[in-house]
Amino acid sequence: MAQSRARSSFLQMAKEGEDTSRAAMAETLGKASFEKRAQHGRHLAQRSAELMHPRNPYQATPPDFAALARFDPEFAKHVRPGVRGASQIDWSSPEALVALTRTLLWQDFGLRWQLPEGRLCPTVPSRLNYLLWLQDVLAQGRPGPPGGGKGGLGAGRPRPRAKLADAGPPALCVDIGTGASAIYALLGSAALGWSFIATEIDPSAADSARCRSRPFRFFSFRLLVE
Repeated sequence: MAQSRARSSFLQMAKEGEDTSRAAMAETLGKASFEKRAQHGRHLAQRSAELMHPRNPYQATPPDFAALARFDPEFAKHVRPGVRGASQIDWSSPEALVALTRTLLWQDFGLRWQLPEGRLCPTVPSRLNYLLWLQDVLAQGRPGPPGGGKGGLGAGRPRPRAKLADAGPPALCVDIGTGASAIYALLGSAALGWSFIATEIDPSAADSARCRSRPFRFFSFRLLVE
């Protein structure tokens, strides 16, 4: 009986050791996987910066995840230290991407924003690129350079209007298929001072975009039904 108890105790210890080893291996693989995704994210960010509009504030000053996290506890849940010391997020996580867009829109443009579940999450720097290129087209023939130079964006306090507005008359834009995020109308209104008429044929997306538009007197909405 004593031999049986000893054997049982040995098997239990072996099982616990195996479970511990598996847990340690899973943790190691998890860290390696996160770092691999973070490295891919850094590569994409570098490539994005190379293609960014010269007046885009995020070209010279990419988002500082650690600084953003200090002012946004919800975003902080998605921030982890990277192997090089810089804070990182999991670029493969849809929740992390939504949290990043939400905190950038608030801290850099003063926009309160939420995205319904299952909807495409826009990235702020790339969408701002398109608006700035459109601003260049509209500025053709006007004296002086378009825009007001590089905006001083940064975490710490909301900045409702970046220094990107044009000296000419504000544009009136029609955003066809604005989507649930209404990202172009929101950014164009807040950063460039443009007026928008946004259209959408999806009733659910239209309801979401309409909620986004309520704080803006220069952001009207039209729902087109097929």
